[in-house]
Amino acid sequence: MKVHFAGSDGNRVNESLFNGGINYRLNSYHYLKKQKAFDYKLLDQYNHSILDSGLFTLMFGGDSDLELTHNDFHKYMIDYCNWIEQYNWQNTSFVECDVQKKLSSEVAWEFRKEMKSTITKGTIINVYHLEDGNPDALIDHADYIAISLPELRFCLSDKERWNLTKYIATKATLKGKRVHLLGCTEKKYLQYFSFCFSCDSTSWLSPLRYGEIKTKLLNTHVNDLKQIKGDEPEKVELMCALLYKLDYQAQTGNQN
Repeated sequence: MKVHFAGSDGNRVNESLFNGGINYRLNSYHYLKKQKAFDYKLLDQYNHSILDSGLFTLMFGGDSDLELTHNDFHKYMIDYCNWIEQYNWQNTSFVECDVQKKLSSEVAWEFRKEMKSTITKGTIINVYHLEDGNPDALIDHADYIAISLPELRFCLSDKERWNLTKYIATKATLKGKRVHLLGCTEKKYLQYFSFCFSCDSTSWLSPLRYGEIKTKLLNTHVNDLKQIKGDEPEKVELMCALLYKLDYQAQTGNQN
């Protein structure tokens, strides 16, 4: 399973992490679309990259105070698809506009079918949410299916979350589909579900946010990490990323 390093979206970090030896990356359309000088090649050069739709930010994050209608979400999806189609992607997959929680599962199906008929580059990642009910139809439909672990962690018991993840991951993999564990780098999951294709994590940013470095190689608290960054943030970011990459390799296999 390949751990995709998520967060700090944009050209500078995309270039820095790649040049430093990180091979898998996740960015969000919500942030990239705002960048006037965005260079898609800096994201597409990785062994594999994922582009998230950014709808979570709109629905539950910093922009959640916006009152969005069906038409707003549909326009967002069309703009997202048109933006994707501008570039000659080779190594990037695109997360669908999963609107189940704000609209309905039925509308989400309409959106995913329309998006699949529109996108001609890369692979679409369809995301399972509890509103989808029985996951079998989505497993059959998707070429690449994601399981939203943060949502399951919030809504289900540990046993229920494990069993549902196991059911989807196993059945989809046996059908030759790629599986992504969304927002998950729990050691137990990384080790057992190492047969899945990918997962993602922002844990490598924890030292930059909180000063805490917690890996098998190093476990310390650095109170002035932001000051240490100084004029060369790339070096500190890359140090953190590489420490976590080594940790992930120990848990789920080669990250090259």
